[in-house]
Amino acid sequence: MRELGDVTGFRRNAPAEVTAPARGASILLSKTTPLTAAHLAVLEDLRYVGILATGYNVVDVIAARAREIVVTNVPVYGTQSVAQHVFALLLELTQRVGQHSQAVREGRWRQSSDWCFWDGGLVELAGLTLGVIGMGRIGNAVAQLGEAVGPAAIQEVLDKNLGPQVRDPSVLSPNLWSYIDAYDLADAIRLAAESDLPGHEVFYIASPDNSCGRDFAELLRTYYGEQIELRLPLARPDASGISSEKAKRLLGWKPTRSWRDYLDENGRSITR
Repeated sequence: MRELGDVTGFRRNAPAEVTAPARGASILLSKTTPLTAAHLAVLEDLRYVGILATGYNVVDVIAARAREIVVTNVPVYGTQSVAQHVFALLLELTQRVGQHSQAVREGRWRQSSDWCFWDGGLVELAGLTLGVIGMGRIGNAVAQLGEAVGPAAIQEVLDKNLGPQVRDPSVLSPNLWSYIDAYDLADAIRLAAESDLPGHEVFYIASPDNSCGRDFAELLRTYYGEQIELRLPLARPDASGISSEKAKRLLGWKPTRSWRDYLDENGRSITR
């Protein structure tokens, strides 16, 4: 950087000490030091602020935009570290390592009448399902670690829950053979959280196909007779029993996954 221009570094600055050392600078690199509209107003030569972190909430970006000051961040430097930290906290919750370490230091294991000592229940991850809401870079990294640690894969859950309906549509359910992929559901939740919709809205979320892979109108006639009316035209023969058109219209949500990605025509997990 010094080969490109004059560079002055400061290890730490209190908020009140930001402007004095930065006067005359056209470029300002910082990490967590707040840069308010008042700070930017007196830095007349400033043209660029580089935040050396993922979050840039320390900068008044509205004031920066008004001054035509470019603000950038570093979006991906901590992806693997954050995903690893997720599992550090997850394993602390399931195994209580810190709690047991402290109990051992206090002599409670020595005082125990049993050779096996534990201070509260422990939870095994094997067979559980790990839900990740928001499949961005960090979410994907967490999901990859989850596959290695041992929570059940999506296809195992679908094998158990949807497999019986794939094999036998007479296995009835209140949702009319409808289902939703966990990743598509996470996408819908994210879109709802990010939307500008006023007030409260209720959405039905389901995959576009049914869990049997069969003609839905025929399923209704066979198993429900005239009890249930088919109110809308079907977008496809093997349509879901639940319409998600409202979510698609208001949120821009579009499901992209199917049970067929995980199960074969007999409802058994596909070997990958």
